[in-house]
Amino acid sequence: MSYLVLARKYRPSTFAEVVGQEHVTRTLGNAFATGRVHHAFLFCGPRGCGKTTLARIVGKALNCQAEPQAGSEGSAAEPCGVCAACASISNGSAVDYQEMDGASNRGIDAIRELTEAVRYQPAVLRKKVYVIDEVHMLTTEAFNALLKTLEEPPPHVTFVLATTEPHKLPNTILSRCQRYDFKLVPASRLAQHLTSIFAKERLAIEPGAVSLIVRESGGSVRDALSLCDQLISYVGATTITERHVAEVLGVADRALTRTLVRALANGDAGAALTAVEAAIERGVDEVQLARAIVRYLRDLSVLQVAPGRRGLVDATDEELTELATEAGGVERSRVTQMFERMLRCCDELGKTLQPRLVLDCALIDVATLEPLVPLGDLLERLTELEGRLAGRAARPGGGGGSKARPDAGAGSRPASAPARSTIPSPSNGSRTSPPASPADARGPAAMSGTSPPGFAGQISGQISGPISGQVPQMKDPAPEHSPEPGAQEQVRPAAASIAAHRAEPAGGSGGTLRIVPASTSSPANQAQAAPAASDPRERSPEPRMPASPSAREHSGAVSGPVSMQPSGPVPTLAAVAAGSGPHNDTSARPPFSAPVTLADAQRAWNDVLSELENLRKFSLLGPFQHARVMSWTADQLELGFPVDAHAMGEMAMDNADELRAILRARDPALKNLKLVVRTLDASESKAAGTRSILEADRERTSAERTKREAEAREHPITKHVLRTFGAQIKEIKTDV
Repeated sequence: MSYLVLARKYRPSTFAEVVGQEHVTRTLGNAFATGRVHHAFLFCGPRGCGKTTLARIVGKALNCQAEPQAGSEGSAAEPCGVCAACASISNGSAVDYQEMDGASNRGIDAIRELTEAVRYQPAVLRKKVYVIDEVHMLTTEAFNALLKTLEEPPPHVTFVLATTEPHKLPNTILSRCQRYDFKLVPASRLAQHLTSIFAKERLAIEPGAVSLIVRESGGSVRDALSLCDQLISYVGATTITERHVAEVLGVADRALTRTLVRALANGDAGAALTAVEAAIERGVDEVQLARAIVRYLRDLSVLQVAPGRRGLVDATDEELTELATEAGGVERSRVTQMFERMLRCCDELGKTLQPRLVLDCALIDVATLEPLVPLGDLLERLTELEGRLAGRAARPGGGGGSKARPDAGAGSRPASAPARSTIPSPSNGSRTSPPASPADARGPAAMSGTSPPGFAGQISGQISGPISGQVPQMKDPAPEHSPEPGAQEQVRPAAASIAAHRAEPAGGSGGTLRIVPASTSSPANQAQAAPAASDPRERSPEPRMPASPSAREHSGAVSGPVSMQPSGPVPTLAAVAAGSGPHNDTSARPPFSAPVTLADAQRAWNDVLSELENLRKFSLLGPFQHARVMSWTADQLELGFPVDAHAMGEMAMDNADELRAILRARDPALKNLKLVVRTLDASESKAAGTRSILEADRERTSAERTKREAEAREHPITKHVLRTFGAQIKEIKTDV
């Protein structure tokens, strides 16, 4: 007798013997037990999961000659497997049980023969059963010819359709069948099934070898049994080990994968390459090896995030213990890095003609990867770095804020000169008096180096300082109480104080700025300030010195307004308001002259757009912002719209008359101006020349962003952070 392969020898003959499809076998068993058997079944699922096997069991159950159970209406819930009907279906000699291959009988002629044959009564069995395997291969005409028979077959006919691609079936077929979706067999259930078969065959096999067979079969029972046949022929009567499975199948066993992952996690690229060399000498495929590493890293990651759910990992108890130990010894970020890089390696191996080179370089890359630093640690280290940098910058000034800070004019004044402050009095104006002691004048504001709330708003007087950004200087305006030159107090005005004053240049060439309150405009004050403005000594920049500790401490205790004098005459309201606001006289606008250059034409066009915005003509402003000024003469204005703004150009053509009317009303010289609006082709759009206002803004913004990115990359702090953390800049956000 010829050898019968394991897949056929141990093929299930009852619903209970089917492996891993309990949701299907239970439904069918209950249907036969209660007599609610459908006339058409559709079995769909992956290969080797029992579709054709269950179709035969259904045929046996429909025709089994054993005594039926109560309520089964002539059909047995479980076929006996020994009667004449069951035996004939098992050995393939049953006339009334037919299995058709949809790939070879896919035309309308085969379906026409089938529909003709179903009209006849069965010859031997109780019912005719037609099994069409790979039914998705039928043509559209064949499906249409089968519809009527499939919907209303004779009572003695049952159809069983099987396919691996149910999405290719027409909805008209799907709606006429009772569908059952098969699934791949779980690894643990398939391992138990293989172990029982090896026990029946009286063959010894290690649990690791069974796990590797299950892993390579991918959940298919037929594939697993075919691999077992191959292993038995290779090993013979000896015990089948995991190494035997790896050698026969050309895959990496768990020991090899574990060695590779450990070497990669420890950064030992040499050990990893040595293990790969030994594996390839044994016939292991590079793609299979990379996939094994990816699967192993996946198992490590699962055990790291869910250590209590070992059922998610396909491994034996010994392997699970080893995996759990390794998962605790490797950081999760490191495992994620290795997984992502090896996953890219698997993709690259499928595209290259040099898989060994790609695999070696990927392993070297994984072994030399720098570990990822958690974001929280980076933030803490950045905060610590900022603190160190801030502390280093504050040391020259004393660090505590109580000592005077040096400035540009410190060398021209005596640092020991006492400082006095002008403190207002409710009864007799302002008087000069030093504080009693530093402790008396020190308050919360003085301790922090800032002025108390409201201090900036209480100062109303003359503040002068260099325009170049140096700290301005406040002088006492009263001549009889003016402090000595070395004891003047520096005050940094707040934004509210600056906004409340009027700024005007000093009379000299020293580059100073006088800030004068807008309310101080009396003739007496102007007369008192005139000699000071005409004195040459007042026009030159005065030397400054750091404030003494007593002056700094006393600056936070000022609570009343300081009487100050204006530094010059206040302009009249008419002079201030001239030339601004909507009250301007449009008749004073200079007459229009035709632009000479494209730059002049662009400036004139910008004025036109501003005019549209002032007139709130946004329906014109929107499309014409995309226009380029091609030419502008005394008789004609030509506007062009680039390729990416052709839609706006069409809108502008529709509104050209309205814009022409606005231009004519704007200036009499434009009365006879001809407005030409057209769209530009690709060559004209790419040509160098004028740009629309929106294009110019985009180019200017892009140039500024590029400049800021370059400055940010060259900044000392950026370089210091890169040297400290060993990171790389992927992108710099400069506009947030």
